[in-house]
Amino acid sequence: MSKVLFVCNFINNKRKVSSFRTTFFVDKLREFFDVDVLSSGDYDDFTGSNMTMNDKKTSNTISFMRYYFKYKDVLKEMLNNYDTIIVSVPRFSLLYFIIFSLQSNFKGKIILDLRDQLNIQEFNRKSRSRLLFPIIYFLNYIDHVFFTKALKRCDYIICVGKASSEYFLDKYKIIDSSRVFNIHNGYNIKDLDIIEKISFYSNENDFKSLLIGNISGFRLSKKLLFDFKNLSIVYKNKNKILTIEHYGKIDPSLVDYLNKLENIKYVNKGYIIREKLLERINCYNFNLLITSVDLIWEPTTTVFDYILSSRPVVLLGGECNEAINILKDVEHPYYTSNEYDLLFDIEKFNNYTIDSKKIIKYSREYQVNKLLSIFNEIS
Repeated sequence: MSKVLFVCNFINNKRKVSSFRTTFFVDKLREFFDVDVLSSGDYDDFTGSNMTMNDKKTSNTISFMRYYFKYKDVLKEMLNNYDTIIVSVPRFSLLYFIIFSLQSNFKGKIILDLRDQLNIQEFNRKSRSRLLFPIIYFLNYIDHVFFTKALKRCDYIICVGKASSEYFLDKYKIIDSSRVFNIHNGYNIKDLDIIEKISFYSNENDFKSLLIGNISGFRLSKKLLFDFKNLSIVYKNKNKILTIEHYGKIDPSLVDYLNKLENIKYVNKGYIIREKLLERINCYNFNLLITSVDLIWEPTTTVFDYILSSRPVVLLGGECNEAINILKDVEHPYYTSNEYDLLFDIEKFNNYTIDSKKIIKYSREYQVNKLLSIFNEIS
């Protein structure tokens, strides 16, 4: 049986979205292969089938440069025991630790899973302080050098969709297209059983929308602010109030901006367990999806929650990434910034029902089986 090492930042962590995917994938892999896991943790532990590296010492590029030689020898000895290494990380520091610790004669396969990356975000750090600009520029440059070298050791790349793979191939011409595969994160089929079909209700002057996920600073754009402003104007003209209920973290500057908008009420609901979220996902007039014209490379995790809902999706920030392609493919109703005035057609909203046959190919089960078939071919 092939010996596999799966490297990730998060696993069996209900507070991390990417953990749902990695945990599901590892459980499936273990049905066919002998799989060990190496993930971020509170301490170093290189024993057993579920190993950890101290997160404080491995969480970013600076940590890698500082602690690489501390881990190099133990990793070099450990990695040589595996036929295949899958590196599935939203933080590239773990990738660097693995790749640069490999022995030069390592004969196994290296698969780099980039499905949790946002536009190779480590290379696009930004600072509002001019004093920090040289440091930010240096870190972006170092990451680009490290990542490019790491790619040369990788045999195969997994991207989140067509838009991201095309972007990747254009940016890194050292990778042949035959080595790049498109696999979506997907939704869990069991989620469909959890969602309750609660009847829609809204009074004449009150509309509610759902926003899921963390909205970090790198998602902010002039287009996003313009769309929120446009949404505010539409509701003001209709003399109605839109309440945005958000489950997740958000950049403080965006909260300040939203609080200044007329007829928009932003409410941060904090963290909610997934089962409770799924039970509420049909309770809103519509769901908000924040994207960006700059984020062609996008995990699209949130869109898989939304296509399980009978509520339409309202796009904020752009309409040119993989999430839009998915909504179009499954024929899920969505509205762009020039269609916000149509959001008051309640009857049209309520006439939409989910077609499970259309969305089944975006299930996590379907996508993992697709990945396993590829994995069997290249192992």
